[in-house]
Amino acid sequence: SQYNQTSKKKKIRIVVSHDAGFLDSLCSHMVLIENRRLNYFTGGYPKFAYQVEQMHVKADKKYEDYKKLISAKKASAKGSFSKEDEDEWVREQIKIGRMDEAFLTRRRDYVVKFPFPTPPSVLRDEALITFDNVSFGYPGCPELFSGISFSLWGDTRVTLCGPNGVGKTTILNLITGALTPTKGTVTVNRRMRIGRYNQHFVDTLPMDKTPVQLMMGL
Repeated sequence: SQYNQTSKKKKIRIVVSHDAGFLDSLCSHMVLIENRRLNYFTGGYPKFAYQVEQMHVKADKKYEDYKKLISAKKASAKGSFSKEDEDEWVREQIKIGRMDEAFLTRRRDYVVKFPFPTPPSVLRDEALITFDNVSFGYPGCPELFSGISFSLWGDTRVTLCGPNGVGKTTILNLITGALTPTKGTVTVNRRMRIGRYNQHFVDTLPMDKTPVQLMMGL
C-alpha cells in the first residue's frame, strides 16, 4: 500500500549510510550482509560493532573446530581417506546438521589497500591540474563557486568534503572536461592520464568486477 502519514500500518525505514554517528542516532536494528547471509542485530552502531566482533570470534572458532573434526576423521579412518571421501563425509555432516557450510571456509576480514605508485619525475616536477580564476554555475541557478585557483601536483592527495550540492562532483567534472567553466580556465597536463570511478553511473560499470577491482585497474 502507498506510504502516507495517516496510515495505521507500522512503518520500517531502511537506511544505507557510511556515517556511524548518523546510524547510531537513527537506527534501532542493523542488518549485516556477510557470507551470502543476512545477519540481524538490535541496538545502535557501537553495540552492532561489538556484536559483529563477537560473531567473528565465534565463526573463527567454529572453523577451527571443523578443521579438528575433519583431521580426527582422517586419523580414525581405516585405510586411505581421499579428498573425495572427505567431501562426501562433510556433505553428510551438513545434511544431518553437525556442520554448517558457512564455517567450512576460513573467514577473511575485508581489507582494501590502495597503493599510490610514485609518478615519473617528469610529472612530479610539473602541475598536473591547474584551476585559474575558475567560476561555474548551472544555467538558471546561482554560481556554485567563483574565482577559485589551485594546482594539483604529482604528490598531491586530496579529498573533497562538503554537504550535498556544494559542487564536489562539479569540480571533478571540470577536471575531467565533462563541464566547462563559465569563467577562467582549467589546464590538465597533456602527459597525465585521468582514471575515474563514478558510483552513480551504474549502467557504465562492468558487472564482472567489484568497485575495488575497477578502481585498482584505472
